[in-house]
Amino acid sequence: MNFRERLLQLATDLLPLSDGTTWYAFGSILRAPTPAHDVDLLIVTDTVEKGIQLRAAILEAPFPIPIDLVTMTEEEATELEFVSRTGAEQVFPPHQVPVASDAWI
Repeated sequence: MNFRERLLQLATDLLPLSDGTTWYAFGSILRAPTPAHDVDLLIVTDTVEKGIQLRAAILEAPFPIPIDLVTMTEEEATELEFVSRTGAEQVFPPHQVPVASDAWI
């Protein structure tokens, strides 16, 4: 199971808490030819409170490498243009069309 699949599984395991959120991976996990040492993850939520709850749940969840988590509301992510500026790729909910780096390590 690659990291994209593991993140998707984590988001699914956290339902219904993760419902209505969008998860993006960014950083070296998308580009590195060698195994990543952490996963940079952005979770976009509708409220700050949901981001806090997800952060707590993710900290307790088992994952094979550390997750460097950023949470933002939809307004913050839009204002900062975070996804486009970082080249982030959506993980959850899953896209129907594969993206360029679908074969993450």
